[in-house]
Amino acid sequence: SLKSFTARIGPILRRDNDFLTYSTNAYQLIFYEMPTSVKFVLLVSPDATKNNEYYKQLLRDMYRIVYVEYYVKNVIKTDSVIDSQLFRDKLIEFFSKV
Repeated sequence: SLKSFTARIGPILRRDNDFLTYSTNAYQLIFYEMPTSVKFVLLVSPDATKNNEYYKQLLRDMYRIVYVEYYVKNVIKTDSVIDSQLFRDKLIEFFSKV
């Protein structure tokens, strides 16, 4: 799992409860586990200038605005894979505003 992988590697790992980041010279991995056990992972450029609070808030907003509204409240949903064009469209719309 990503959580155990990031827990075992390198000294550049920064952890804050259920939020962690890992940096290499090729990418920066941002992992955030919500209280509901939903996990979000972002891969960003290693020279991204945003701080950890920015990414925490971004993922919280994505959870609240997109995931809850277009997946959790969806009556017709599967157990594991989100296969909804509306969900994808709203996710793209959310990240295009960031």
